[in-house]
Amino acid sequence: MEKGLLKIKNLKDDQDAKTIVNALNHVWGIEKIRVDVNNQEAVYTYDNRMAAPEDFVQAVKDLGYEIREN
Repeated sequence: MEKGLLKIKNLKDDQDAKTIVNALNHVWGIEKIRVDVNNQEAVYTYDNRMAAPEDFVQAVKDLGYEIREN
């Protein structure tokens, strides 16, 4: 399993967090997700044989959120 981190702009509340968790859960290979509203980030683990980091970035961008560069 690989670990990923997304820093998400405009992540404001628990409803945003739920929306992001739902979207990331639909990416093939996802294992665990934790979204922290206060730090505006999502931490997740996934199987790198089934998905790439870009898949998770795209899932969040498709919702209208922006990803911050580390």
